Amino acid sequence: MDDMLDSWRIPEFAWERGTSELECSNRVVNALLRNRYFTIGQLDGLSPTQIGKIRNIGEVGLGEIRREIGRMENLGPAYFPPIPPRPPVLTQEQIDLEAYQAGERYLQKWFPTLPRVLSVPEAWRTVFVDAARFRKGLVQCLAGHGFIRLGDLDGKSTYSLISLEGLGNAGILELVSRLDDLFESAEPDPRLVEWSSVPADVDAALAGIARNEASFDDKCIYIICARFGLLDEEQKTLESLGAEFNVTRERIRQIQAVGLRRLKKRRGMSDWSSVSESAGWKKLLIAIDKAEEK
Repeated sequence: MDDMLDSWRIPEFAWERGTSELECSNRVVNALLRNRYFTIGQLDGLSPTQIGKIRNIGEVGLGEIRREIGRMENLGPAYFPPIPPRPPVLTQEQIDLEAYQAGERYLQKWFPTLPRVLSVPEAWRTVFVDAARFRKGLVQCLAGHGFIRLGDLDGKSTYSLISLEGLGNAGILELVSRLDDLFESAEPDPRLVEWSSVPADVDAALAGIARNEASFDDKCIYIICARFGLLDEEQKTLESLGAEFNVTRERIRQIQAVGLRRLKKRRGMSDWSSVSESAGWKKLLIAIDKAEEK
């Protein structure tokens, strides 16, 4: 190339390549980019004088550009390294498998004694997760992923659980530790089993609300179901429930009132069509409609 030429000609194969692909110093490349010369083709037709006037190029930078354009003409398309092939698009199944395998490798490295598969004894499977006294955040996380009773965790791999959004390492360790403590007893506390005796259709209708509302847990569901005869068709009194929970009848009435208000607030957002139309359920719906909103 000679500076006496009116302009430099850039080979067509290089027009769409970025100026950052020139084997020039970082100073020269950054000067071109700052002055909005993003592709090598933008230099086509410019004279050495025009390029030399680009801020921060200078004589040294002009020499580097001249050298690289000469190399480009001599080497042709081989001047640029080959573009690596794009990685294949993964299916959702492959993404899930990779996440599972990553969790498996992590647990094997850092928690080698952690059980690989959770095993819940038969006697504990109907007990609500809430009743196991996990922290509230863990209960809400498990419920959000469909784990309502301890039996839902039976046979689940810790590798698959660690990838659940919001659970993480601390949640897995708390879950396993708490289950170990619970299962030291061959049989659960009878009260836990009784609290978890809510019919499946009623539980499905109410449990989603219970785990998304403050002051509304499995104890609250149990009290409401017991008060309206949804457990065994016998309506328990405030006094009997107070004695069962070792609180006053007024405290039971307050828990019931809070639960009814929560249900009234969320009733329009839930599908309760699957609940069998028992007399107790009809009474509950009437009480929900009459509940005072606060």
